[in-house]
Order: sequence, then structure tokens, then C-alpha cells
Amino acid sequence: METKTTRFEIARYTDQNYKQIYRLAIVKNAHFKDNNYYQTAKIPLDDVEVLYDDLIWKELEWGTSALRVSRGETPLVIEPLVNFKFRPI
Repeated sequence: METKTTRFEIARYTDQNYKQIYRLAIVKNAHFKDNNYYQTAKIPLDDVEVLYDDLIWKELEWGTSALRVSRGETPLVIEPLVNFKFRPI
């Protein structure tokens, strides 16, 4: 997921109780990584700055060009979103 200046990763995994959890992170040096990197890199990516590592799906509020993370008193809003790429495991 990208804005004009930043690339983000949302990764889904399960915790020790088999509950689905989501991690939201900023991809470091994203402009120097091409599609080949993303096709071969391990999921979730290692070279990231983790913003949240224990989100549940209902905390992610999707708009037509934005993502709002409803956690805490000040929600994080990522906008405008300009690109999405889905990588199945």
C-alpha cells in the first residue's frame, strides 16, 4: 500500500491462540526495491519500521483513498493512498 511518498505493509499472521493479527509497518528504503524484491522477499518483510504489531481487523477502517487505524485517542490516518499490491502467501 502506498502514498506518494511512503510504502506500507499490512501483514496478517496468527498469534499463539490462533487469532488473526495484523501488523502495519513502513517499508524502509522502498524506492530502491523493485517488484522482483517483493516477489522473493519473506512475508512479513524484515526491513520495516513497525507502527503496530497487534491490530485486529476492525481497527482498520478503509476508505476510498485512505486507511484509518482506530487505536488510542489519536487515530492514524494514511492518505491519499495511490497504490495497493496484494501478495498471497
